[in-house]
Amino acid sequence: MLYLDKFEEEQADTYHETLEDAFGQAEFEFGVKKDEWFLVKNQ
Repeated sequence: MLYLDKFEEEQADTYHETLEDAFGQAEFEFGVKKDEWFLVKNQ
């Protein structure tokens, strides 16, 4: 996962063996469940 500031500059990142691990970490840290995520196209 990438942690971005308000200017979308990378501040930190985390490594996860699987996408499921990353979703689990996101739910733990931010309370966002896997089915609540959505894709955002690059500008």
